[in-house]
Amino acid sequence: ATELALKRFGELQLDQLTDNENAMALLGRLLKDRASTLPKLQKSIALKESADAYHKAWQLTGGHYSGINAATLYTLAGKAGIGQETAKRVLKTAASIKGSETPENSYYREASCAEAYLLLGKINQARNTLATAQKLDPENWIAHASTLRQFERILKHRNENASWLDALRPPQTCFFTGRIQGIAPNSALTSAITEKINLFLDNSPLTSAHGALAAGGDILFAEAALAQGVQLNILLPCQKDAFESYSVTPFGEAWIARYRACLSQASTVTEATNDDTLMGETAISLAALISMGQAIEGADALATRAVQVLIQPSDRGLSEQLTQAWISSGRGFESITLEASDISLDEAKVPAPKPTQSHRKLAAMLFADLTGFGQLHDEGVRNVLTHILRPLSEVLESTGSAMTHVDSWGDGIFAVFEDVASATKAALALQNKMQNINFITNDLPETLSLRIGCHYGPVTYADDPITGRPGVFGSQVSHAAKIEPVAVPGAILASEAFASALALSPYNEASSHYIGRQSLKGIARPVRLFSIN
Repeated sequence: ATELALKRFGELQLDQLTDNENAMALLGRLLKDRASTLPKLQKSIALKESADAYHKAWQLTGGHYSGINAATLYTLAGKAGIGQETAKRVLKTAASIKGSETPENSYYREASCAEAYLLLGKINQARNTLATAQKLDPENWIAHASTLRQFERILKHRNENASWLDALRPPQTCFFTGRIQGIAPNSALTSAITEKINLFLDNSPLTSAHGALAAGGDILFAEAALAQGVQLNILLPCQKDAFESYSVTPFGEAWIARYRACLSQASTVTEATNDDTLMGETAISLAALISMGQAIEGADALATRAVQVLIQPSDRGLSEQLTQAWISSGRGFESITLEASDISLDEAKVPAPKPTQSHRKLAAMLFADLTGFGQLHDEGVRNVLTHILRPLSEVLESTGSAMTHVDSWGDGIFAVFEDVASATKAALALQNKMQNINFITNDLPETLSLRIGCHYGPVTYADDPITGRPGVFGSQVSHAAKIEPVAVPGAILASEAFASALALSPYNEASSHYIGRQSLKGIARPVRLFSIN
């Protein structure tokens, strides 16, 4: 996408707008994005190219935004001397700006000064100035996050401690879980649990909370979060009515009204599957996994931390598994337990229904397709089979037992993996192989490129009645197939479920980035999609 943006930047002749800081700074940003994908030796050269673009914008317009970016990128490119000299000049001009400003402009001006102090090694002044900047535009957390990430890069480059930034981060996000069910909705026990939840929220402010909405602990936490102005994001395993009949209704009429009230006040309500009756372990696990991913994504976007809030005692089982999945992600986030063991549970008279066993299994799916294949003549098709599809096949074969199923038709590939880490490795390896094919030597048209779409969800493994071969079936397979066609050629797109599972995976050689909502063929509402890098 960055390469396409650079191409479009040139086609639109934006590089000729020498009096427009936004356009000139955009070129610096695109070159910076390109540099982030390169190996270490090439990265330094590319970072200097970005710094030069920002520097040119600063010289022609005097804008402190482009100036401070030039200073930082020169530093990251190994030109600390030039970076510091530029920082001194930016600090002098930015500090002298007078006149009325919007809160956001005031923030960026003051933040630029703070960044200049950091580049000059004046840590205390950098910290104090950044704190002042945040007070000028206190709820612009996205802007704060951008600055914090820039500071982190500088401190990491200089091998300096970055822990002092923690005090300047926005409030954290959380994933809440632990279904204390079978209790009276207005009892000493619910009051005690609510008190503990409020104490946690008072001591650990949140920007957003993510979870389900079962009667008991889930609803109590959601109500407390809403009362404190926290953005509530509900993710249910199945359709709302089916969830209500399974996880709310058995515990009393009073819980139903509170469940519906929380739904009506939630910022988002999402259903992990389109099941209207099934409430199985597979769907519950998938919904929890996506909620965890949302909490992590929200924290990453704000350059803050995510925390799991485990409300105990619970029915163990799945709750323990979810806690273990969070801890094993290796992200270093704390798991907080709100103990209720000091309260009598004699009121708990209604046992929680057990989730149904499902024949379906969670699997990571990958669809790949060659753009431009349909326009090839017969000889061109032979070249593609030999010089593209054969090498891509070898990549898939190298994944071994991690790939549980593979199929193809023409230029299309469908592969299924046990986990998202294996699917991600395969997707990146396929794109890497494609990028290293010599198109000129092998007489291949340069219009050919590989699009990949990835998804994670419940599938059914069974023999295909028509071919007699093992196959993979289900609505989630169809959903996965609809992601690849909207991918930018050369890119890897993934569903929110896939990105969430990747965020929780110990595999840290790849990351996902939210790119917005996209319309998929045959799906009523646009869905959230992520790029895999």
